[in-house]
Amino acid sequence: MWSALDVDGLAQLYDNMITAVLDNILPLRTVRCRRRPSDPWFDTECRHAKRRVRRLERAARKSTPADAATAHAAWTAEKAHLS
Repeated sequence: MWSALDVDGLAQLYDNMITAVLDNILPLRTVRCRRRPSDPWFDTECRHAKRRVRRLERAARKSTPADAATAHAAWTAEKAHLS
């Protein structure tokens, strides 16, 4: 059966099979995302502080063992500053 198919036919067969399997496991459904206004106290300063803490967290998680203590200390200090 497969020997009669060219590369495009095999790719189409693969896509159809994957779609069929995923439709059985995870059927397609509509999800409604409702936007809500931001809280009045969450201003630009809060947004920048949160971004800074997340950046330091990523740096601490990616750091090498030699730099881990410094990166973790910077992250925890910035996180404590927000509290």
